[in-house]
Amino acid sequence: MSSSIKVVNNTPKDITVSITTTGSDSGKGGSESWYTISSNGGSDTWNYRTQHQIVRFARGTDAGFPVESVLGVPGATVTIS
Repeated sequence: MSSSIKVVNNTPKDITVSITTTGSDSGKGGSESWYTISSNGGSDTWNYRTQHQIVRFARGTDAGFPVESVLGVPGATVTIS
């Protein structure tokens, strides 16, 4: 079973992303910190994710941007467009 979720940013602006570590993934070493992913194809991978998790993202890096969410599945790539 895969233990990571990859996020690709296909938007024209940098985005800020965090992925939850709930259920049996909790306490296994994964971080829920927020990270910036560069625009136009930038990507990052979150490890220690063996269960479905929530991918939270904001379409910017400044305070006040709405936070959106999508489902993250281990072994799959989430593409933000």
